[in-house]
Amino acid sequence: MVAQHRSIGTPIRGPRGHIEYLRQALTIAREVGDRRGEATHLGNLGDCHADLGQTQTAIEHYQQALNIAREISHPYCEAMALINRGTIAVDQRPSTEAADYYQGAIQIGEQTGSAQVRS
Repeated sequence: MVAQHRSIGTPIRGPRGHIEYLRQALTIAREVGDRRGEATHLGNLGDCHADLGQTQTAIEHYQQALNIAREISHPYCEAMALINRGTIAVDQRPSTEAADYYQGAIQIGEQTGSAQVRS
C-alpha cells in the first residue's frame, strides 16, 4: 500500500488520495521541465493504479516513465520502470515478457553497480 504523505498539513491516505497528490506533482514537474521528477511521479502513479487493480492505467504510466528515463539516460529510473512492468506482466500471466523486463533491470544494475537495482 502507498505510504501516507502530507500536503499543506493534510494527510493523504491510500492510493486514491495519493493519486491526486501525484497528479499535482506531475503537473509541476512538467511545468518546470523536471524530466526525472516526471518519470518518478509517473512510476509512482503506476504503483497507485496497480494497487487499485487498474492494470492498463498502471502499464501506461510505467511505459511513460520508461520512455522518459531512456530519453534522459537515467539508469535507476529505467530499471525501476522495467521492474514495475515485469511485476505487472507476472501478475497478468507468467511469461517470458516478465523475465525480459527483469533481465533488463538486472543488466542496468550490473552496468551501474547499483546493488539496489540488482536486489
